[in-house]
Amino acid sequence: MVWVGWQLWQEFNPYIYAWFRKVGRSTIADYQIQIGELSIQFMLTKAQELYQHGENC
Repeated sequence: MVWVGWQLWQEFNPYIYAWFRKVGRSTIADYQIQIGELSIQFMLTKAQELYQHGENC
């Protein structure tokens, strides 16, 4: 049983690592996009607040 597991690991090892790299990159990229969108939303909100504050002065 151990021998069969080892043989399967040897055969599919490159595919498993390639899959982990792909999943890892997409997760990091998605996270970076979300941070960027939050930053843009924050800046737009602040700009609108400052604009409204300038009109009220």
